[in-house]
Amino acid sequence: GEDLRLFGAEPGVLVLVAMVESVVRQSTGMEMTLNDSTGRIKARYFVTDPLPGELDAIQPGRYVSLFGSMRSAPTPHFSANGVRLVESADEVSYHMIEVAHAMLRLQQPAAQAGATFVKAVNAEPPQTPQK
Repeated sequence: GEDLRLFGAEPGVLVLVAMVESVVRQSTGMEMTLNDSTGRIKARYFVTDPLPGELDAIQPGRYVSLFGSMRSAPTPHFSANGVRLVESADEVSYHMIEVAHAMLRLQQPAAQAGATFVKAVNAEPPQTPQK
């Protein structure tokens, strides 16, 4: 299949903040359906030890923060390396700001970013009017 690209860049580790719509616990981990207000995605979290007790609080309607990567096999899903409950609504807002910032940085070509920096450094300081 074709590699996933976000604004022309291959993603490394991704952070996802979303509401849990469904959760299925298994002895090796859990599978969730998540909704981040842009769409739904399946997420899988595998563990080698028994699931930590704090993950029992992950229920439909709760928000979670996950980090991991996108996988295409067997079907497109988010493979979580870590998951935790969101503790405050501020985390959701902050994450949306982070996402917008990352999108803008990915859309701005590196050369243009460098030129903007050089222009800002070489700019004349503002002059104060003489009295």
